[in-house]
Amino acid sequence: MKNMMKKLASILMAVAILASLAVPSVFAVSGNTKCYIIDNHNITAYKNSGLTQKAGTIYPSDELQVLEVTSRWCRVSYPLDRGGRRIAYIPTGAILRGTTGSTVTATGKLTTYKRPGGSSYGYVATGDQTTILNQSGDWWQVKYPVSSGYKYAMVKSSEAQKVLGGGNGGGSTVGGSMTNALYGINISGSCISCGFDGYVSTKGRHEGIDFARGYGVKVYSLTDGTVTNVTSGRNGSGGLSTIAIYYAGADKTVIYLHSAPVSGLKKGQNVSRGQLIATEAYRGVSSKSGSHTHVEVRNGWQTHATKSVNDSRLDNDNPAPFWTSLGYSVR
Repeated sequence: MKNMMKKLASILMAVAILASLAVPSVFAVSGNTKCYIIDNHNITAYKNSGLTQKAGTIYPSDELQVLEVTSRWCRVSYPLDRGGRRIAYIPTGAILRGTTGSTVTATGKLTTYKRPGGSSYGYVATGDQTTILNQSGDWWQVKYPVSSGYKYAMVKSSEAQKVLGGGNGGGSTVGGSMTNALYGINISGSCISCGFDGYVSTKGRHEGIDFARGYGVKVYSLTDGTVTNVTSGRNGSGGLSTIAIYYAGADKTVIYLHSAPVSGLKKGQNVSRGQLIATEAYRGVSSKSGSHTHVEVRNGWQTHATKSVNDSRLDNDNPAPFWTSLGYSVR
């Protein structure tokens, strides 16, 4: 009897594990979060998270209540013409240009808008802990507290830079140039030394993007996430270093090679976008003059980079769409 119970428990555990793997990561929505659709046109609401069974239509004038968020779909409540509300699923991109971001303290009052160029939605007050979700052209998307919970809204970048600029520790809290974000806002002399799949004289397929500024320059995380691996390495061709950070918002791991991890950075630690994670070095590179930071994006939860040199197969997807979705320009 005991053996049968043990077998049954094992089967139930296996089923639970398989079921959890089939469910996308759901991000907690703290408080009552409200917003409007970003673009000024109707969108379809769906009965299921697969976004295949139509439930109704959401109009630009409808204020939504956000219940759950994943990288692919959001579960929301929206008003019905006849009164009452309906719970349904919509594509995440209809209301959010980013699902996580850096949180900063507002140093002044900032007007918010329902959508780019739309009507006013309220304002961020001085002292509000405001999360910068994304930067896109002249508009940023933020999450900020109100008396009834939180709001997702748009703010003018020119105004937001005065109130929300500065970030944490010098790194970039928003999008813009990847080189500026990696090394610190407006640092001069940084460049992309080798693009994705950009080998010219080296055999193989380059699986990431190489950024170069110089030995000892500070390196900041380009995303939020959980550290899955830290390998310190050493300077020289045989001492490759690795920092791997899993970003649940897109189910991807961003991997930084060759730079020296900061003291205290460890596996399992949560880091924020714009947080100092390393200093540029030549760990795994033959000479100091070759100091650079290799940034690679892999699908899923990963701990190590994919082989590039002398490997003829390209394993990673082009990361440009991923970086663009976070508000970065690949330059």
